[in-house]
Amino acid sequence: ATEKDNQYARAYVGIAKCYVALGLYFADPDVVIPKAKEAAQKALEIDDKIGEVHAVISGTYLFKPDWKKVEEYCIKAMALGPQDIYTYHVYSNLLSISGKHDEAIKVINQALELDPLSLNMNSVAGFLLLYARRFKEAMEKLLKILNVDPNFQHSLMYLGLTYLEVGKIDDSISTLQKFYTLSEKSPLATGLLGYAYARSGRKKEAMQMLTQLDELSQKRYVSSLFRALIYMGLGDLDQTFKHLEKSYRKHEVLVAFYHCGSIFDPIRRDSRYNALLREMNLNN
Repeated sequence: ATEKDNQYARAYVGIAKCYVALGLYFADPDVVIPKAKEAAQKALEIDDKIGEVHAVISGTYLFKPDWKKVEEYCIKAMALGPQDIYTYHVYSNLLSISGKHDEAIKVINQALELDPLSLNMNSVAGFLLLYARRFKEAMEKLLKILNVDPNFQHSLMYLGLTYLEVGKIDDSISTLQKFYTLSEKSPLATGLLGYAYARSGRKKEAMQMLTQLDELSQKRYVSSLFRALIYMGLGDLDQTFKHLEKSYRKHEVLVAFYHCGSIFDPIRRDSRYNALLREMNLNN
């Protein structure tokens, strides 16, 4: 689209959003987020009145992290584009990371009023409920999505984690195995399945997932966070913090996302965890 019309601002917004999504799960943030910023800046130069432009700039600041900038650009985006559900998505994430779970759920519900059939936004609502420790509501929301699309990967991922938190170990593992298969053994799915194996005492399978992550890292970018989760499940906290520190140094924002839920409860009282949070300007 930008080749046909290099003054089409929304095309650059779309490019920037894709790079932000890649930085979340699939690619090196230090490589793709500067590209997101470049595309967003181009869109801003063309038309600074598009709310989504400011929303995607807000999203890039999640990786810095600069929570004040995230909020500043989100508020501006919502004022300019109150119908843009992407803005509500980013802002709800910020609120959740800040521990303002009820506000986060309220914001994502506003997005759902605009697009109640969005599987993605409903899935976001599911993981916000998970992070708020409202596990029963999270399961209900995510199962409802999977009744519509049994293969919706984000919902499978969050449902698997929710099952794990309520002690439904077998359901958790079977759900994450399905996510692992559908994602074609992605690093994210490999890490989460390994974490579930470790939490359930299946050390051999967890170690196999660590080996798979090592093999995948020879071919593509693999977040250090995924290794950290498996080691945490295995109870090896030295390796956990070694990889959490690497994850933070690579500006991987998922560390902040997982912090706001229950997944890091086993290490919350460790001084190394609190030191990491201070570097990220987050409270425990």
